[in-house]
Amino acid sequence: MAILVIDMQNDFVDPKGKLCVAGTKATVPAINKLIAYGRSKNWKVVWITRDHRTSGVDVDAPRIPLFVDGQTGYCVPGTWGRSSR
Repeated sequence: MAILVIDMQNDFVDPKGKLCVAGTKATVPAINKLIAYGRSKNWKVVWITRDHRTSGVDVDAPRIPLFVDGQTGYCVPGTWGRSSR
């Protein structure tokens, strides 16, 4: 058995995130409980996260503006928005 945790990053989950999905933060306690349960059963926990270059060269076209004119982008490694915990 395995648990896949996908895109639970500050930029998507935290209300201060660049692309916060409404209501997502409320799911964090349930996800943490599921992960603790899975680990107690020796299940694998796989974290899948999105990473983008600071230039934005690897994002979809509608989100390029988040990377230009001094914008820091989203889900850039080493930034608060990229963090998943």
